[in-house]
Amino acid sequence: MEVTDADVDAEVKELAAQYGMEEGAVRAAVSVEMLKNDISMKKALALITDSAVEA
Repeated sequence: MEVTDADVDAEVKELAAQYGMEEGAVRAAVSVEMLKNDISMKKALALITDSAVEA
């Protein structure tokens, strides 16, 4: 799964809002690679659930 800089920025904004933190504090606390990994997993899960067919 490809993760763009825009994806990372959106994730940082979401985490900052969720935890009541400044975006800079989120970026200092969490590495870009960790964010990219989490975003990639979310995208993969969304792809699987979106393509699932109810039996």
